[in-house]
This record gives sequence, C-alpha cells and structure tokens, in this order.
Amino acid sequence: MADTLAVLTGRVAVAGALLVLASSAGCGPGTSTPGGRDSRDMGELPDARSGIVPADGAPPDQPLDASPDGARDSGLPPLPDPPGDRTLDYVLRIIRFGVEESPGITPGFDVDHHVTLSEDDPIGCRHVDATAPARFGGAPGVDNRFGPLLAQISELGAEDVDPLTVFLQNIQGGSILLLVRIAHVAEGDAARNDGDVSVALFLGHVPGGGLPILEPYDDRGTTVMTLAGGQTFLVDPATVEDRDLSRPVIRVEDAEIRDGRLRAGPVVFSLRLPVRDTAMLDLDIHDAELVGHVDDETFSVGMLGGYVVNEDVVTNWMNLQDAFPDITIPSTTVRAVLRGEADIELTDAFGCEGTSLAFTIEGVHAVIGGVAP
Repeated sequence: MADTLAVLTGRVAVAGALLVLASSAGCGPGTSTPGGRDSRDMGELPDARSGIVPADGAPPDQPLDASPDGARDSGLPPLPDPPGDRTLDYVLRIIRFGVEESPGITPGFDVDHHVTLSEDDPIGCRHVDATAPARFGGAPGVDNRFGPLLAQISELGAEDVDPLTVFLQNIQGGSILLLVRIAHVAEGDAARNDGDVSVALFLGHVPGGGLPILEPYDDRGTTVMTLAGGQTFLVDPATVEDRDLSRPVIRVEDAEIRDGRLRAGPVVFSLRLPVRDTAMLDLDIHDAELVGHVDDETFSVGMLGGYVVNEDVVTNWMNLQDAFPDITIPSTTVRAVLRGEADIELTDAFGCEGTSLAFTIEGVHAVIGGVAP
C-alpha cells in the first residue's frame, strides 16, 4: 500500500500539481493570488524578470528575451498586425515533462534571463544552465530543473513515474484534453508574421462523455496511440466566464506569431484544482509561456513552462497528506529535495526558492463545438 501511495504521490502531488494549468478552473488571465503560497508572509513575489503581466492586466513595460529558442525579445523588430480575424483551434495530444535528452541538452525557457555557466554563479542559484535541443533553437540559458527533480522523486519511491508518458494515458482516456485557441489570426501567408494575436486555454470534454478517437502518431521515433485530428470537443464551463467562449478564464493577449512560431506570455497563472473532497491543489506558475509552430492543421515543436515557488509545492504535498493518510514521504523531505534543485531567486529575503520547469507539447487541429452542459 505504501509503495502504491508513493507512486500516487509522485504523480499527483508533483506531476499533477505542475500540470494544473491544463485543468485549472479558478484563475484569471495573467493574474496572481496568494492562495497557493506558504503561510509565512512572502508579500508580493516579483517575477524572475520584470516583464510579467501584473494583476490589473496591464502589459509589461517592454518585451524581454523570453526563451532561448528564438525568443520574442527587445532586439527584434515589431511585427505588423495584418488584417484578418481567423481562429486556430487545437487539442494537445502529447504533453510530457521536458527532461535531459543528452548530456547538457534539455528543453526549457530562459526563465531568469541569465546564462549560468558555473556553479559559482549565485545569479543562477549555482545551477549550470542547459542548452536547448536543436529543434528549439539550440541556444544556451535553459532553466529547467524539474527533470533532475523527477529522478530524485523516483529514488524516494515513485520508480514508475515516466516523464515521457505520465500524461498519455489520461489523454487517451479523455481526462486531460487541453484545448488551445489562437484568435485574431491574419489571412493567408500573412499569418506567419502576425504581431497581435490572443491565446486562450480551455479544458475540453468529449461530447456525450465518451472516449476520444485515437490514431497512431510518430512521437519522435516512437509510435503511440493518441488523439486524432479534426475531432469536436466541448469546453468545460469552468474555464470560461458566464458560459461565454469569448471570455476564457486563461487568456494571453499581445501574443505574436513570428516566422510561423507562436509566442504567448510571460504571465502568471493562479491555479486551483480539486483532487478529492478534502484536498485542493493551489499553485501559481510564474513566467508562464507557451510557444510552438502553428499552421492550420498542427501545433508542433511546442513548449509550456515557467517556474513554481517551492513552498507552494510543499503546501500542496501537505494537503495531499490530509487526503491520503498513508503517504509516508514527509513534507520536510520534499522541501529539502526542492531546495536542492531551486534555480530561481525570488527576492533578496528568500533567495533561491523557485524551481523552473517545462513541458514539451504537440497539438492537432480540433473543432470547439461550444460549452459543455
């Protein structure tokens, strides 16, 4: 029983808590609330960079180099906003933790806007940054410490947590259907360079409550059964306001498509997800960004990530201990593991108390058929 619960803990408290963006129902676009923070008074935690969207929804003062994979940065010329009002809708059929693919090569974002080359560098919390895989641009500066963290969690008792497939079964069964809508997209070839689009995320359902249609998909050399394109899904009413698709709960304005690649964010999402009647996951993902190649049929070579405040994860772990009394891994151990991997400095007072993470994602065209009953 203890081994089973250790695996459950690893998947739900860590994997699930950090994927609540996919199934959150209680956050506002680009807002931050104190719900998921530690009981100590941390005040208003600043973002690792100064370019987050603040709680009132105002845009950042200036764009920043948001990622090593060909980022939207202040050195790039502004894009035009060509005419057109198309909508591109996708469902994500591959979601997996970004882990080290070869020595020093890891998907992720440059969350702290600093390339850490030495363990003596305090700015990067003494964690040497990785380099992005070639498909994500191959640049240095990648902050993604959650891959090593997963390895440590496996050593604590969650040996069968596979970061490459932990979400696939839920996607196949229709319990994780994350819909992405890109709106205000230009017509024709102009859509490849559109400086003003918006992005919304919804949790989806299969109409009538059945299972989604699956098809074989080549996931970087491995054939898996996952979501087929062209299916119709309904939007969970908790992910829109007043059952209005034009008022998504999770929305990023001022996104852009540059050379066919979408970039949305950075923003902060405040997330809440019930696990059981007695447990609630409540987490902020800071500097949240979404990138990917987009066309009429696919959302490809995509990535979703940012960083989490370590004490938020510890708080969620303690909440899950209330729901699952047989969990034997103490919160002090979880805190120590997180502290060892922390690579984001939050404030001078609290130091390195944030841990970066990234998911790699692939999507396919979907039809959004309205809001579920």
